[in-house]
Amino acid sequence: ALPSSQKFSGLDLLLAFNVGIEVQGQLMHFSKEASDIPKRFHPPSVVGTLGSAAAASKLLRLSMAKSQEALAIAVSYAGAPMANAATQTKPLHMGNAARHGMESAFLAMLGLQGNKQILDMQTGFGAFYANYSPQALPDLDSHTWLLGQQDVAFKRFPAHLA
Repeated sequence: ALPSSQKFSGLDLLLAFNVGIEVQGQLMHFSKEASDIPKRFHPPSVVGTLGSAAAASKLLRLSMAKSQEALAIAVSYAGAPMANAATQTKPLHMGNAARHGMESAFLAMLGLQGNKQILDMQTGFGAFYANYSPQALPDLDSHTWLLGQQDVAFKRFPAHLA
């Protein structure tokens, strides 16, 4: 649950959502996931966990340093085996991604630390994808957000592929 002392507007929620989608999408791009289907980990359990951590960090108004800690913590939570992607546990992958991302932000807010370079390391986030190639983030002044480049669908049920 969110701290009751903090008040959030609809704009706060939309901005956090956009940040989460952007982080998840950029990590998918850097991992070349679209052209190199993962063999070991179910993608939503990996990039979804980090997207959730980024969204939660934005919503909780964490500093850049604390947000980096949240992402580092989230990597330690990430990863569900592809072998379970075609079973009844598949929805658990997305649910855990949301929960673990939020928990990572709370833990970072409380002072838990991780390796802030984890997204740049082959032994960090790169351990999930063989062709992971981290890149510099775009200049925000000229950046087009992923949500501005694609259609958004509203699902009747809050599930991965309902």
